[in-house]
Amino acid sequence: MPMRHVPKPATCQSASVAETTRQKDLRSYPHLLKFGLRVARAAARYDAQQGNPLVIRPARLTATEKEELLHLYKSPPKKLDYIEDMRAGLAGETCPMCGGQDPVTLDHFLPRATHTEFALLSYNLVPACACNSKRGRVVADAAHGTRILHPYYDACMNQPLFTCDFSPADHAPTFAIRLLLAQDHPQRANVGFHVQNVVLKTSFRTFLGKRWQRLKELPDDMLFGNRPHRDSMAQFKSYLDDLCASKARLEGANAWETVFYRSIAESTIAAWIFDNT
Repeated sequence: MPMRHVPKPATCQSASVAETTRQKDLRSYPHLLKFGLRVARAAARYDAQQGNPLVIRPARLTATEKEELLHLYKSPPKKLDYIEDMRAGLAGETCPMCGGQDPVTLDHFLPRATHTEFALLSYNLVPACACNSKRGRVVADAAHGTRILHPYYDACMNQPLFTCDFSPADHAPTFAIRLLLAQDHPQRANVGFHVQNVVLKTSFRTFLGKRWQRLKELPDDMLFGNRPHRDSMAQFKSYLDDLCASKARLEGANAWETVFYRSIAESTIAAWIFDNT
């Protein structure tokens, strides 16, 4: 359901990681024994600070510890099979990070290259789509005190966060993001940072452009059942609002599909559709 708030995993899996560090038949033994003794504390710190990249500083790990942790992530033994379960857990649904579709990779919310101590902890693993590789390692702007949103901790992701303004008469409209949170909302700046550094790094604008073109070419397919709701502009606007609400229930308040229908339900665009399709 974008950016969407999803339930935090039931456990951080620190116990599974600690067990793995003591497994003598793995190449990581004995290199991670000391790490195994402190992984529970690292997980508790992550949870207490809600994965906030502005607060959590990377731990001091040896080069060998980093290498072995990353190897365990890439080739997880049986005790770490939750990694594959998480990767497949939201297949076919909306990406929690960007609002796109089919999140079948795992995004290390705090990058594994910089925060390797969290590479195996479930609280730091978020199912994601191709945005995982496109956003890179940008998670915060310390100078401005802003950061990307965390799907496990930031409940604001369940509410409509942004829409897109554009001129419907343009042949190739430019889609401008408009945040919906109040100016004094404590998460407004973080939402803006997330949109710029996660959502807009994807093909989101291309998606909007193609949807708009399809609506102009096939309005009755894109707006199924709209004709009985065209007795007046007010009735048609109400139909679009209901359609957007339906998309939000199905896909999430900030899924790409929902944002598209929210955008065309804006009065000026709805009026253009009413008059021209």
